[in-house]
Amino acid sequence: MAARLRFIEFLYATTLASLFSGIGYDTAFAKIRPFEFLACLCALFALPLLARRVPRGALLPLPVLAFFAVHVISAFAVNSSNGARELIQIAAVCLFVFPFLLTFERLDRRAFFRFFAAEIVIIVAVNVGWHLWNGHTFGWKLLNDPKSAFLLLPVLLVAALGTRRPHHVVPLTLLTLVVVVMSGERKAYLVALVALVISYGLLNWRTVATVALAVGAVGLFVLYDPNTYLAHQVFSLLAPDLPTNILELSPTSTVESLSNTERAFVFQIGTQQFLLHPILGVGTNNFDTITAALYSFLPAYLLVGIHNEFFRVLVENGLVGFVLYFYAWASAFVRIKPAGLARRLFLGFADAQERIRLCLFSACLIYCLFESSKTLTFIALVIASRIDLLVPMHAKNIAIAVARTAVPGKRLRVGYRVGGEARP
Repeated sequence: MAARLRFIEFLYATTLASLFSGIGYDTAFAKIRPFEFLACLCALFALPLLARRVPRGALLPLPVLAFFAVHVISAFAVNSSNGARELIQIAAVCLFVFPFLLTFERLDRRAFFRFFAAEIVIIVAVNVGWHLWNGHTFGWKLLNDPKSAFLLLPVLLVAALGTRRPHHVVPLTLLTLVVVVMSGERKAYLVALVALVISYGLLNWRTVATVALAVGAVGLFVLYDPNTYLAHQVFSLLAPDLPTNILELSPTSTVESLSNTERAFVFQIGTQQFLLHPILGVGTNNFDTITAALYSFLPAYLLVGIHNEFFRVLVENGLVGFVLYFYAWASAFVRIKPAGLARRLFLGFADAQERIRLCLFSACLIYCLFESSKTLTFIALVIASRIDLLVPMHAKNIAIAVARTAVPGKRLRVGYRVGGEARP
């Protein structure tokens, strides 16, 4: 039985990691990926583990299920092939998610996350190696799905900071920051910033000084040579420079940032389409068809879809879909108990599970805010909505940490001395 459980943990981790692999075969109907086949295997092998009584909190929240239904119905309203494609995609997601959530409490969470972390690191290493082999020193973003794995590196760092020995903290932090910065993935920059902010209680002064020196070195490098790719990515994130009139661009026009220009164009046209169809939207995946028909004279990089799942839902599924989608995220945010968590983070004694939970939630949210609709955006919503099941808080540890704050001179695990001078 133990071997069977280890295999299922490995199968779950591999199924989830396959979404970052980029492996697939494009057909006229849809892209065939390993995820769909692995999801079927998950359902098959998890059947003997399913209990007669459903564990509390193991099912998806009602707003998530309702949003999935609206998404598929809206796709069928466009045309039957579009609806069938989205139905298969949502079915594959549910085929993986339901067995995963129903059996997760019976599995070893640490073993699952170790498998998943190892596979993500392998995907990142292969992605970086491929880019270096092809002469790309910076900007490891040419492979669409593998680049999303960079967002998970800061999450893995937060998890590692709570378990590794002190002399491992500095090299892990530096290695993660170097890989994330050189990747050029701006979404990963934001997740890394969140990870550093919420992990300060686990970092001693040596680590903070090392990180400060590394950030300062990157800043000096950017200021010294502002024409490099790295400087371009930083400036495009902090101070985006957009064309005055995007609709006058020609295929030969040059812009400062293709991504920022595309997002500005999508916001402009998407707002117009939403005002025309505010209740039910233009239909799932129909925005791309509309823009391709009306603005075929514009450069191709402007016609790649909406890179913001919240805005896409608002435009394509209208207020009906947006209310459900927003409510699902709001409910997930409430589950991480933000008020108490913020207070404990500020005091420096937040539980390690709380930090992991907040960083993972932030990674999922940032991904959906800056990425186009795909299976991974649905999985991100599911992870955020059931993050209390995936990363449970240890109330006993939190209670002990809170009690220790009332004992003068008592050294806390995170390196603070209550009632005296703060020391590492």
